[in-house]
Amino acid sequence: MYTNKSEKEIQQIISTFIENGDFRNHIEGAEALNSFLQEKNNQLFTPTFLIDFHLNYRYANSAHTVLESLENFDIVKSDPKGNISMDQDEKLYPDFLLHSNSTQQFIIGEVKSSKSSERTTINQLMGYAMEVKNHLPFIPDSEINLVIISSNYDAPLRHAVSAILLDTAYNILCLQVSDQEGGVSLNVYYPDSWTHIWQRELPSSAFKTVTLKAFFKDKGNGWNAQQVVIIQDAVKDLLVKKANTLETHGFLVLGCDENNIEEAFQITIAQLDPRVFISNTELQSKDSHKHSILAKYLKKNDSRIDYYSLRLLSEYVFDYLERFFRVEVGSIGNWDELMEADHEFSNNCTPFYFDSWGRIGEYHHYLFYHPSAHLYFFNAKGSLEYHNHPYNGISVIEYLRGNQIFNQGKFSAKDCYLFGVELARYMDNCKKTLMNTSKESVLGGPDLFYQSIKLKSAIMEVETRCNTMRERKKPYSFPLVVDMVSQNMPVLIEEYSDWFCQEFLGLHLTHLMMFKAGLNYKSDSETENEFELIRLTYNMLYYFIQRACEGNLDRQVVEFIEDVWLNEKINHQDFEYWEEFLDEISDEQLIASFS
Repeated sequence: MYTNKSEKEIQQIISTFIENGDFRNHIEGAEALNSFLQEKNNQLFTPTFLIDFHLNYRYANSAHTVLESLENFDIVKSDPKGNISMDQDEKLYPDFLLHSNSTQQFIIGEVKSSKSSERTTINQLMGYAMEVKNHLPFIPDSEINLVIISSNYDAPLRHAVSAILLDTAYNILCLQVSDQEGGVSLNVYYPDSWTHIWQRELPSSAFKTVTLKAFFKDKGNGWNAQQVVIIQDAVKDLLVKKANTLETHGFLVLGCDENNIEEAFQITIAQLDPRVFISNTELQSKDSHKHSILAKYLKKNDSRIDYYSLRLLSEYVFDYLERFFRVEVGSIGNWDELMEADHEFSNNCTPFYFDSWGRIGEYHHYLFYHPSAHLYFFNAKGSLEYHNHPYNGISVIEYLRGNQIFNQGKFSAKDCYLFGVELARYMDNCKKTLMNTSKESVLGGPDLFYQSIKLKSAIMEVETRCNTMRERKKPYSFPLVVDMVSQNMPVLIEEYSDWFCQEFLGLHLTHLMMFKAGLNYKSDSETENEFELIRLTYNMLYYFIQRACEGNLDRQVVEFIEDVWLNEKINHQDFEYWEEFLDEISDEQLIASFS
């Protein structure tokens, strides 16, 4: 779009629109905003954590708010004349300043047409907004709307607009002006300033963590449960406020080790590490960002950069807790490690509260209240209907990290194996929990809690696939319970596994064999699990050789080799280890496996 008109001519035209009271009627292109915003009521749409989604959603809301405020307004000033500063020595001349009668917001506008003046646009708008705050101290940013009218949006201006959107609560509307017969046209402009960083989910190591454990002094003498709860409420409130002040993005989990009577509680702080995106970009695209001096510096000095804000948060919490407890601070790790099956956290820490802040907090709240949430995320029995329940919060974090079986509805052979493994582990833990008790149901431990999160997402993906198949299959209702284990749970798991094999997988031989191999997983025998995989591998390779001889080789070969043999996604062993292990298998074992 282009205009031959000068900045002064455009200002005069806009001034006329304002004085005639029909400024809003001359703005076109708002339909796309409404279309984007309607997705928040679409239960078939699942919001993502993509950075451009954050920007687009924020801008759509922001621009829509400004347009609403332009429906009915009072004119404070409609042209560049007139100083709004209370200091006569200052020169503050916005192109227009309005006050909305419908939303009670102030609207500050700036017209720019020449490239040479674009770099100063944001500086001027911020200066005018500050002067409104001088007149009205502590007026919220959200009650000040900004309008930019320009023929061209170059990179500095687009980036500056995005910074306002993501780092402040100002509402902003960008309009692109161009010539048309009889005057000018004003179209809603969508700023785009994000470089593609190959991000779909967050990298698995995206969250850096630190855990603080609070222990009673004198073995808890003089403390009661209510006093501990008061301290817990205070520390989580202080932490979230401090984290928001530092403008970090992350979450916290409050929990306790119920087997340690000296421990009052523990708090794990997890913070989004922005540096993981650069590493992820390089993994996905070898040539991406190689021209960037900043990217080169970050890559070279990654190990030297301290987790400054995370340490500040942990020190802040430590200083408060130390008044009441003996506090132990763990070293900085990552959330991925904490969620491993054999980690102290997932084995011993029973979580009872979750909270989040920054972009993570915004997404957590947005997703929880989205119509799709209770279809795909939060309908497991035992999950309380509030967003701070740790089951709901941690489920969102695992979704963000893509740490789900059948993620995005992809039913690979590898995921079928992992699904079988999780069902086997869940069955094993249920039996241990129910051992030596005749109660109808008993409280499960933290290991069952975290396993239920993994299983829940997989089971819901299966249900979704059943409901979208051409030949619709009735999904098997699996009563997954978060906190309690009933006596009939092992039987229900067996019934579900049979249904999954016979009704869901059916004749998909590769997936069926992988799922059954997962069901044979033994929690206490890694060697046996490895041999089971090797035996299965040889069986499947023999099967594929037969098919190749018959001329029936198909893409199942490629999928199986990628998922099981080369990608180390089932076991955490590298390919060299597998080769070594295979060399040790005797001919008799090979012959037996072929049979």
